[in-house]
Amino acid sequence: MADLPQLSRFFLTDGGLETDLLFNHDIDLPHFSSSTLFDTPEKFAALAAYYLPYLKTAREHRAGFILESPTWRGSCDWAIPLDMSVDELETRNRDAIKLMKSLRERDDNDAIVVSGQIGPRGDGYDPGSAMSVEEARDYHAWQVASSPKKAST
Repeated sequence: MADLPQLSRFFLTDGGLETDLLFNHDIDLPHFSSSTLFDTPEKFAALAAYYLPYLKTAREHRAGFILESPTWRGSCDWAIPLDMSVDELETRNRDAIKLMKSLRERDDNDAIVVSGQIGPRGDGYDPGSAMSVEEARDYHAWQVASSPKKAST
């Protein structure tokens, strides 16, 4: 599989995971974090099911699909507010990528890209202070390093 398959076609992506699960499925998301969806089998099933209609739409319209991982609040500063250890958060980040890869493997669309989402350090809507490019690179290096890189992993 190429790193970015069939870029000559249209690609779709999902439309608001946390908003949908919170407001349409009444699933509690502390700190609006999808990292908390790995707590119970029911939440995990809701997470996996969330992507299926989007994948179906892409398939029906012969479009590619970008599977954005549920790792928006997966950076180490979020571990304490989410009542997790950094190791637990790292495991959830890896599990999120594994879920995205399993959804891709179960679909017959040949143009599905897994995107490891790196969220902001603070609140995406009110970041507080902005980091320099170097600070952002250093800070987010942990989350990038903790995510599997290759399609085969």
